[in-house]
Amino acid sequence: PRDPLPIAENLVKNGELSQGLDHWAPIDIQERGRMDVLGRRTVESELIAGLRTSAIHFFRDSQKDSHNETGLSQEINRDVTPYRVVNLTGWVKVNFASLSGGGYLGSEYPMMIRVHFTDDKGSRQVWSKGFYYANPENRPTDIGEQIPRGEWYPFLMRLNDLPDRPTYIRAIEFLASGHDFDSLASYIQIVTE
Repeated sequence: PRDPLPIAENLVKNGELSQGLDHWAPIDIQERGRMDVLGRRTVESELIAGLRTSAIHFFRDSQKDSHNETGLSQEINRDVTPYRVVNLTGWVKVNFASLSGGGYLGSEYPMMIRVHFTDDKGSRQVWSKGFYYANPENRPTDIGEQIPRGEWYPFLMRLNDLPDRPTYIRAIEFLASGHDFDSLASYIQIVTE
């Protein structure tokens, strides 16, 4: 038998970015065959809900309107089968996006989250969620959520409520995607109970 599990445990290390980019690996993906400027990432001091904290800032000013993904990833590699609650939480802010909604195919959001996991049937899955502030061109937003522009927005995703429930979480990614973007994230957690 195992020792009792803690009441709540955060599986993400340095999700508040107080240690800079420790425990995080960069994501830099460019459109194939169209070399352009990379997006940039910096850790900055921000005021979130009245508290001064660190946040990751993703930004890019494309020269050729080519696709780019700039972000951070962290390996989690944890079995979450024993937990009845697996919640992904954090704060995001979107200041600018040159693409409307989720972009041309609904997969280019100025702020995105991806969770790589194995489900209860043993299949590898990737769950994605995007955040955007406007969609004047009525682009696809099937995995997106509209939030106020330039304001910190708290989110809560109940991963154990997904149709294919995660049993093993492999990794988490936070990134900006599209052509030109300016967005931030902080207090990133996967809390299990």
